[in-house]
Amino acid sequence: MIDKKSLKAYRSRKIRINKLKSDIKELQEKDVPVVKGTVQSSMQDFPYLRCKTGVDMYEPVKSDNLIESIRRKSDEINRLEELNRRVDEYVESLEDDITKNVLECYYIDGTERVTQKEVADRLGITDRSTISKIINNG
Repeated sequence: MIDKKSLKAYRSRKIRINKLKSDIKELQEKDVPVVKGTVQSSMQDFPYLRCKTGVDMYEPVKSDNLIESIRRKSDEINRLEELNRRVDEYVESLEDDITKNVLECYYIDGTERVTQKEVADRLGITDRSTISKIINNG
């Protein structure tokens, strides 16, 4: 059973998910400075002596911060998508088509919240109180 609070938050979670995806895309396009560094290796031939080799690499702190920021945003997307998936499954599991249509129209479809009157008009239900009862009983 899904509570009303979770139903109400569905659209705002979708908006947040889209914002996070946009943020991740910007982060992925962000240039991280390349710096000179050294790594330890060994000679390829015997005796295997330790040596240092110069390399070009992304600036470690900035690169790590960028990767961590992308990871946090991705984790939040996954969490929000899971919450919305539960709502979708709940609504889909409803056997009464009218209840299912009302909840989809009122809580899930589109990006703007609609009034109970608008839901009634869209679904061809003449009595707005029917919409109210369905929404309150979820």
